[in-house]
Amino acid sequence: MKDAQPWKGLEEAMWIAVGIAVSVWGTLKMIEALTGWRGGWWE
Repeated sequence: MKDAQPWKGLEEAMWIAVGIAVSVWGTLKMIEALTGWRGGWWE
């Protein structure tokens, strides 16, 4: 039972999800800046 650490994998998955979310948001903001497109769905 000592080496069973389910929270370790959960923490890793959380950081991966955060990284994906940040990169997607950054991409959307870059597209918006380049094209002048307004994504009204996040306001």
